[in-house]
Amino acid sequence: MKRTHGGAIAVTNVQFEPSLLERECENLSIKSRIGKTAVDIIENGDAVILDSGTTTYQIAKNLKCKDFAELTVITNSIPIAYELMNSPHIHLIVLGGECRSLTGALVGSFTEDILGKIYADKVFLGANGLSLERGLTAPNPTEAYTKSIMAKSANKRIGVLDHTKIGQEYLVSFCSVSDLDILIVDRETPPEYVDVFRDMGVEVILV
Repeated sequence: MKRTHGGAIAVTNVQFEPSLLERECENLSIKSRIGKTAVDIIENGDAVILDSGTTTYQIAKNLKCKDFAELTVITNSIPIAYELMNSPHIHLIVLGGECRSLTGALVGSFTEDILGKIYADKVFLGANGLSLERGLTAPNPTEAYTKSIMAKSANKRIGVLDHTKIGQEYLVSFCSVSDLDILIVDRETPPEYVDVFRDMGVEVILV
C-alpha cells in the first residue's frame, strides 16, 4: 500500500514479463485511443522518440494517417520501424543495438551511446507498470536502462499506458512520476491516481 494525503493506494509487485505477441491484442481499442491522442500533441517539424511497446506502436500507426510536412521519428522498436519505413513524410531513424526477441526492442550499450547524442522535442515512453513511489517500471534491467537514457534524451517526457498498468510495479524503475511532463491514460484509470499525478505537477490527459 502507498500512503497519500487522501488515504492509501494499493500497489502490486509483478515480475512476469509478457511477450509482445501476448500484449499486442490486450486493450487494443484503449491503446488505439491513446495513440490517436498522442499524435495530436505532435507538431509539424518535431523530432520525436518512440519507445518500444504496444501502446507506442499505436502512435506509429496513427502517425501514418496524419499529413505532416516534416517529422523525424527515432525509435528502438523493430515493429515500429517496420510500420513507418515506407512513410514518405517521416524521416525515420532506427537505433541500433541488441534485439530482445521478447519485446522487439533494440537495447544495450550501442543503443544508449546513440541516444546520448540525441536531444528530441518529445519522447513517448511505454511501461509495464506505473506507481507513485517508483514511477515507470519494467522487468528487464537492460531494457529499463535503455528507457532511462531515452527519457533524458528529449525536452518533453510523455508516458503512454492503459489503466491496467497503474499500481503495478516491476523490477527496475526508469523514470519517476515527477520527471514526466504529460501522462496519457484511459478513463478507467482510478481517479485517486489521477488526482495525485496532477498534484505532482503532471499534465494528465484522459482518453
